[in-house]
Amino acid sequence: MNVQIYGIYLGGNYGLIFLAQFAMPLGEIAVNVLLCILIVIFTKFILLPEEKKLDQIGWRPLKGKHWRQLIMGIVTGMAMLISVVLILKWQTGFRWQSTPMPMLTIFTLFIAVLASAYVQELAFRGYPFQLLLTKYGLWPAQIIIALFFGLMHLSSNMSFADVASIMFTTGIGSILFGLAYIKTKKLALPTGIHFGWNLLQILLPRHPSLNGKGIVKIVEGSFDVAKLNAWTWIMPYAIIMLVVGIGLLCIKAEEKILHPQR
Repeated sequence: MNVQIYGIYLGGNYGLIFLAQFAMPLGEIAVNVLLCILIVIFTKFILLPEEKKLDQIGWRPLKGKHWRQLIMGIVTGMAMLISVVLILKWQTGFRWQSTPMPMLTIFTLFIAVLASAYVQELAFRGYPFQLLLTKYGLWPAQIIIALFFGLMHLSSNMSFADVASIMFTTGIGSILFGLAYIKTKKLALPTGIHFGWNLLQILLPRHPSLNGKGIVKIVEGSFDVAKLNAWTWIMPYAIIMLVVGIGLLCIKAEEKILHPQR
């Protein structure tokens, strides 16, 4: 695939995700499910000249072990978020108070977050990432995708410090998700980790500013910015990501599907 077509594909995925923000009045579930369908169709179209099928990019679970990878990923993502929360809880001494949340709300949140995590993995760790791996190798692919992944999480009202923090944390996350794909050649594991983290991130707020959507809210704690600087929030995240990343490195990689160009 030449550079022009690759740029169109990556840009198309990014454009679809960007345009989806304007359709949010339809509801998160509708938008994310529609986005999944559009990116799958777009990917299938892009694969035609290469004479490749969607299953070759690991877009869906095909075997029992792939479903196990998804479940393992969800458990891992949740465990990671809980670990970070416990560190912050120890640092700040905050206390949670339960908040009523209807089961239907939890179910719709589950679907919306799962669709969001999957569409991001398909768009960023799907064929674009795999093409970069094939053409440029591991670290150039990881860095390029991490950059685009981070940019997707930015907004116009962020300060420079916020932008730096978001780019750093999402960049680490992107590299972790990329490693999960490299080891399994499927999107199940990275999607599971991404989903597990994002779901609990909503349900278990780590800061009073995040109260409102979860099953608990923060009612106490010392969140004095003079005592809790940016590194206080970033370091627990980075440490947990590093630990999980080392664990992934110990996993034997699946046989390659896309082979490097000679």
